[in-house]
Amino acid sequence: MTIDRLYIDEAKRIRKVYLTNLANIVQKEEEIDRYFKMIEKIKDEVKDNESVTNEQFFIGKLLEINDNIEKIKTFIIPHYERIQELDGAQKILYNNIKDKYPDITDEEIQSQVMPHIIPIDEKFMKDNEDLYNKILSKEK
Repeated sequence: MTIDRLYIDEAKRIRKVYLTNLANIVQKEEEIDRYFKMIEKIKDEVKDNESVTNEQFFIGKLLEINDNIEKIKTFIIPHYERIQELDGAQKILYNNIKDKYPDITDEEIQSQVMPHIIPIDEKFMKDNEDLYNKILSKEK
């Protein structure tokens, strides 16, 4: 039995959107790392100034840490939420396929869907080789 084109197209859409969101996160990785380094630097400043009893100094440093965390969250959360939505969409797609084709095995689903997903990955890899290599290292 052959899976309807509608399901194949949805699998392709999910993979494209997933790669796009993951790529956006990876592209910002250096900036995100910079914020983490700033947080570490602030932590070290506070540690070096433990004897200072200046409450304003500590409050200022806590606000700096909070600002950096907010910058990280502002960027990552929309992409993370989108990836979570895609996970749900993937499960719904799987269940819809199983409902329409109750006798189909997971291996059959995979063998019919993967030939359509592989070209998406190959095109993405070709167009974004450095980025794709970073993504592969993150998925492992």
